[in-house]
Amino acid sequence: SMVALGAISCSLLRNATVNQAFNTVTMFLARTADHFQSVLAASFKDVDVIAASSILQQYLLTSDENERYSLLQPPLNRFFSTFQASNPAYYEMRVFLPDGYEDTRVAPPEPANVTEEEGSSPFFQAMHDNPHNLFSTFFINPDNNRVALLVSRRILLRDFSRESVTAPEQLRGYVALTIDCGFIAEQLQRFKDDYQTSFFLLDRHGRIFYEAGIPELAKVL
Repeated sequence: SMVALGAISCSLLRNATVNQAFNTVTMFLARTADHFQSVLAASFKDVDVIAASSILQQYLLTSDENERYSLLQPPLNRFFSTFQASNPAYYEMRVFLPDGYEDTRVAPPEPANVTEEEGSSPFFQAMHDNPHNLFSTFFINPDNNRVALLVSRRILLRDFSRESVTAPEQLRGYVALTIDCGFIAEQLQRFKDDYQTSFFLLDRHGRIFYEAGIPELAKVL
């Protein structure tokens, strides 16, 4: 699995039983998991559409950098911007070359992009080593130090202008979406308000991704 998510509920109600606390946590995880699966399924479909687009494929198959950046990158950026307009949660859309270089990026001007060289980044290495073309993971976006969901697709293409129809497809790059995880924070806050309970969402290493409730409890955890 991508990331093991857990939740710890510290009930503030005097009469709350352990079973009630566990039931609350179970309900929260079930609803959050359902929402997450919907987001993931939609984003997988979107990266498939993007990867199959003629503008992106032409862009990646163009070896002349002047032609690629001056003629093909502007319409590619507009194509990405159209997706962002329909899906505001996709606040960053990128094209990576096989070595991890961030060749194209469409994102708000602020915060600044920390680096274009992602070859040594844990998320890129995991994406590169993943046996499947589709990939997803949670990560801390170094640009804003916030948790985000990254969804990507490996792009394998055959260049018919230079290669025979029987030539194997080659890795040309990856298209990746950085997705805001505000829906998780909203679920946490909603359950906190409904059940007067503190929630903490942790990864498999015990690091707190999101919290809603009493901040001092996070120090205990």
